[in-house]
Amino acid sequence: MPGLPPMPPMPAMPLPPGMNMMQAMNMMGGPPPIHMGIEPPGMMQHDDRATQ
Repeated sequence: MPGLPPMPPMPAMPLPPGMNMMQAMNMMGGPPPIHMGIEPPGMMQHDDRATQ
């Protein structure tokens, strides 16, 4: 994924049910990736307005 800062290593344990990759990265302090196709449409629209 070019253009993104290096992310901390993902936890070795499986993620709890209902937790996606972005939520895990937010817990570890990593910035949520934008325009990667994993955000819900509503959240993606909010991030677009906030970053542009």
